[in-house]
Amino acid sequence: MKKLLFFVLAFCLVLPLAAQRGKKKVSRHAAKMGFQQVEAFGMKYCKKKVGNWNDPLEKAAVIFFLHGAGERGSDNSRQLVHGAAQILRYCKETKMKALILFPQCPEGQQWVDVPWAETEHTMKPKPAAALSLALTVLDQECADRAVDKDRIYIVGLSMGGYGVWDVLSRYPNKFAGAIAVCGGADIKKADYIKFTPVLFYHGAKDNVVPVERGRKINEALKEQGATNFRYVELPNVGHISWNEAFRTRENWDWLFKQVKGERDVPKKHWGTR
Repeated sequence: MKKLLFFVLAFCLVLPLAAQRGKKKVSRHAAKMGFQQVEAFGMKYCKKKVGNWNDPLEKAAVIFFLHGAGERGSDNSRQLVHGAAQILRYCKETKMKALILFPQCPEGQQWVDVPWAETEHTMKPKPAAALSLALTVLDQECADRAVDKDRIYIVGLSMGGYGVWDVLSRYPNKFAGAIAVCGGADIKKADYIKFTPVLFYHGAKDNVVPVERGRKINEALKEQGATNFRYVELPNVGHISWNEAFRTRENWDWLFKQVKGERDVPKKHWGTR
């Protein structure tokens, strides 16, 4: 009995230490990637400038990344776990000048306040609080004169994939292009979404966000006559479809070739917060 009690107490002491070491590892990893940790408007986010920012004639692209549910918190580093390394590698290889932004959704909140297991939802009149703050941060960062307003991109996975669809539904004249992975859209907003080029992925065996989500918005965009989108369904993949999406070099090539320019977006489609 004493031995059993000893092992139970030892386990209780070791577990928090192991978890803490895990958090420190993530934090050190973020520091190694050279991101600046910032807080503004009550939103924590990581930012990094890559490329030659000493050339005033070259404008910078902006990459706005919405993470998944597992990266929520207040450490302002965990949101870099997925996507950041691939984006940095691409920018380094292509010598692209860019401003990279990774906001962090607080624990207990969502980029979009909808149940993930449902096969459809209706978009709420206003964006969720966390998403609204993240977009405020984006607007502030994009006020920099070095930013190319025609080359602002949004990427998101899982919970962040919902965020991408929500933003494209509200602000069809804001982003040059988008990548949404295993998220869900209000398909009734396809007539808004159709204005933005979007590449979206879903695993056929996803048991977190139903694959019907990807299939339904795919059909809805077709019905709207949209041609600037591509849906990729991975037949033998579950929820973690972002690995394939982010490691595919051609996806980043496609995204960063998109330039917003002038869009014939009717005024009824102009979003406000």
